Amino acid sequence: MAHPPDGRPPQAVDPAVTGLSRRDFIQASVGSAIAGGIALQAMAGQQPGLQGTGLRRPRIKDPLLILVNRITQGFSQPTFEIAKQMGYGPFLEWQLDPDAIPDPQVDQFLTQYHSLGLSHQELWEQYTQFGLDNIPEVELKAATIYRSVKSERQLYERMVEFWSNHFNIYHEKDGLKAIKTVDDREVIRKHALGKFPDLLSASAHSGAMMVYLDNYLNIEGAPQENYAREVLELHTLGVHGGYTEADVKEVARCLTGWTIEQAPNFGAFKYDDTKHDQGAKVVLGQSIPPNGGQSDGETVLQMLASHPKTAEFVSRKMCRWMLMYDPPTSLVNEVAAVFLSTGGDIKDMIRTIMAPMRLHPSKDFDWLKFSTPRRFAVALLRATQAEITDVAGILGVLKGFHNEPFDWPQPDGYPDKIASWSSSLLPRWSFASDLLNAQIVGAKVKSSKIDELIGDVPDSELAPAVDRILSGGGMAVQDEAELRAYIASFYSKEWPALRQAIAVAASCSSLQYY
Repeated sequence: MAHPPDGRPPQAVDPAVTGLSRRDFIQASVGSAIAGGIALQAMAGQQPGLQGTGLRRPRIKDPLLILVNRITQGFSQPTFEIAKQMGYGPFLEWQLDPDAIPDPQVDQFLTQYHSLGLSHQELWEQYTQFGLDNIPEVELKAATIYRSVKSERQLYERMVEFWSNHFNIYHEKDGLKAIKTVDDREVIRKHALGKFPDLLSASAHSGAMMVYLDNYLNIEGAPQENYAREVLELHTLGVHGGYTEADVKEVARCLTGWTIEQAPNFGAFKYDDTKHDQGAKVVLGQSIPPNGGQSDGETVLQMLASHPKTAEFVSRKMCRWMLMYDPPTSLVNEVAAVFLSTGGDIKDMIRTIMAPMRLHPSKDFDWLKFSTPRRFAVALLRATQAEITDVAGILGVLKGFHNEPFDWPQPDGYPDKIASWSSSLLPRWSFASDLLNAQIVGAKVKSSKIDELIGDVPDSELAPAVDRILSGGGMAVQDEAELRAYIASFYSKEWPALRQAIAVAASCSSLQYY
């Protein structure tokens, strides 16, 4: 935190003197601390980055802690304790087998969201035809966030988020508020830790993807190229993947007649041979003979799924998501080789990316990533073991962050770049204050849970104890020192003061990284 000009630490506000209520006192103190600068002082006027910016970096050197941060949706002490008991390799393997991990709390909570398990026809009959598409839309968003916070299958949820961005579908486009639910269940969740060719094929046959990128309108004589372009640029080869405009047009021709059922089975895949271009085609130099029908499109998908450029593009993107912003070419090539040798096995790619030597302490800060607003919020909910009875309040916050699930209009998905998320940080600090002050509808941090997490520590060790709750002990040395001074300036062991300290700690610059 920044000290006043005379160098003295911030002074406590005495509610008895000012006449403030306890709630006002806590909010005013948190706000003044933030405005004073525990979070701002290292960031004001900076262009955030990983090297040479003056930003305070976390001091995480433990490879196991880095692994936990990388394969979960945010640090939590209970998860870290499991990792320590298991060890690096067994913990990673445990998380790579989500079907073997019981998740009763999530299963029970999600029973209230009736739409999650419905088919295209059931969604139409129960919601769409009555103009109630907003119900499955909100239920899917809520389920996504609840799973991120509470699921024991954390690596699975992390990869669900990754693939949801890779095969992005914007919820608000007409017709998608309901049928995105089927895409989430049958495409993303079904194949998130499977094999990439199966995932690509499922996405290409998805009614939601066809509506979003207009391939359901793709017919002979008037080809619709939107999906053809994005499947090349964003889903497989990458923008530098060596394809041409002619390839885009030929892929679109191969996919003519791939469309969807209308009501009452709205959104289900349908192939209409009468609308397919039966002529010969050439894609990426490979001839596709005439009269192939639906198999033209299947041939293209198989070609793309096994292409070396796809292996490179997807591997680089996964390395960036799991490990670091600028993965070395040697690592990308190693992961791409695994992709090609295993038929795109996602689990084996993750094993290669997260091999223990990647996180050796000598790597210094090369692996640091800056939390998106969604990750920041989810991580704080996880770290504080917040009780969630209703996700609506959290979704409202994420909407204000412009980081709500399935809410990115462009097909490239939410950006995985520090510059995209580091320019507006005040909303994060407001969220931390509001959460700790029970101002987020449906989310509550209980004092008993915080006491349990902190344990029986002397007052002098409360700052590092708070740091352990939030990050496993990764706070920058100077941030921790300033948090100690802040706590010492007014601290009492009552819950209002403790929650204030946690909110301030969550706002420090080093804890914006993971």
